[in-house]
Amino acid sequence: MKVFGIILEANPFHYGHDYLIKHIRHTFQPDILIAIASTSFTMRGEISLLNKFEKTKILLNHQVDLVVELPVFQTLQSANGFAENAIEILAQLGVTDIAFGSETTDCLLYDKALSLLLDFEKSDFVLDQSMSLKQLFSTYLEHCSIPESEIATINSPNFTLGLQYIYAIHKHQFSIQYHPILRIGNQYYDKTITSSYASASAIRELLYNKEDVSAYIPADVSIQVDLAQAENFLFALIEKACWMDNLDLSSLFEANEGIPAYIIKCLNASSVNSYPDLLCILKNKKYTLNRMRRALLHILLQTPKIIESQTPYLRILGLNSQAKQYIRMLPKQTKNYLFSSPKEMTSPNIHLQLELKATRLYSILIGQPNLYINEFKLPIRKETQ
Repeated sequence: MKVFGIILEANPFHYGHDYLIKHIRHTFQPDILIAIASTSFTMRGEISLLNKFEKTKILLNHQVDLVVELPVFQTLQSANGFAENAIEILAQLGVTDIAFGSETTDCLLYDKALSLLLDFEKSDFVLDQSMSLKQLFSTYLEHCSIPESEIATINSPNFTLGLQYIYAIHKHQFSIQYHPILRIGNQYYDKTITSSYASASAIRELLYNKEDVSAYIPADVSIQVDLAQAENFLFALIEKACWMDNLDLSSLFEANEGIPAYIIKCLNASSVNSYPDLLCILKNKKYTLNRMRRALLHILLQTPKIIESQTPYLRILGLNSQAKQYIRMLPKQTKNYLFSSPKEMTSPNIHLQLELKATRLYSILIGQPNLYINEFKLPIRKETQ
């Protein structure tokens, strides 16, 4: 069978995502299309504009057969961690191919970049702790006299993530083919919208300013999250969490690098009166904005260090009749690992506990306290495609 996998944040789901799915369906005609989706928060530490249950319904309505969850801990990682976690789950589900949006379809450049990335990992550059890994890799490319045009493409956001997918496939020797699909319309960081295929960044900017985005998202996508208000709530909760007398920084994720202590120190600054203020003062040459957003969420969720040594889970969020038949064909070991509701878990799972906590946090931020109930319902089903 030809089983395609896609990795989506859908923050929000827009015409570019719809185009990607239609392109895969038309060009490759897969037997099954599986989407792995982040949930309440994104890889960049942003608040999702769609809750995972609405996101699942939308994906099923747009020709996806099976939607599985990328747990919050596996999501709140750097690009390489996010990509590896997603690829490992797709491999467990028997994916034969992955497709992703990209600034280029030049597979030779991807292969070249993978070779450079593997060499970079063996170089002395990785020992430099003064910059982020992405900055160091870019410096390494310059050191290798790679043409500026190629460096620009390799550093572009979709190429960077696509390269990490390919790296994860190579690292684990998965038998998965990859297919970059050329982005159409605006590029990822474009804030000026020039077509109906607007970037997710531009759509979020409009929503933040309470402007109409209906021209850039499909009719079945309804966004009710007030981002500015949600960030105000987030900042208040971060302040409260960081001033707790019983907060044990040493037990938290990323504590070894001193990030939680650094955040608390920055919170003391007199100029910090809002979430954007805090992000502005936290960002520096070593810590990117995305990493700081993720770190704030890890503190708020009190993500424990020990979670890295614990086995994550594999959860179905939604499926159609084709996917139901496909799941029956999966190896027994994979089927035993799959579950649909936390009620099915026979023993505690620290990753699932964190995911449930993230849903509670998210429901507070967006003002939907009853959202948590959906965690214990059966997967969303769509009987016809």
